[in-house]
Amino acid sequence: MSNDQRKQIGAPGGRIAAPPAEVVGTVRVVYGIHALSVGVAGKTVGDVRVVLGQAMNISPRAIALVDGQEVNEGQILLPGQHLEFVRQAGEKGDRRCSLLRTMAPWAM
Repeated sequence: MSNDQRKQIGAPGGRIAAPPAEVVGTVRVVYGIHALSVGVAGKTVGDVRVVLGQAMNISPRAIALVDGQEVNEGQILLPGQHLEFVRQAGEKGDRRCSLLRTMAPWAM
């Protein structure tokens, strides 16, 4: 049996490829260092934020991007899409920025 035949049937030495995301209805969800491929196709961005918010520590103020485009909470996700929650620039240092706004508003 050739190597090509083994790869096709998944015999030892061959690989069994996972089905594409479109087949299983998965969406890649990312927030900071957290990334998951989950079966949330057909759900809205808001649903995903609620369901995974605590597990992935998603900020309620994070902006949702689907395939790099900003979307609203009602956007329905399709299989194979990439949903990323991102912080607005400067949000991580928000406390310092608030102090700076108070003490030196001209610097903002």
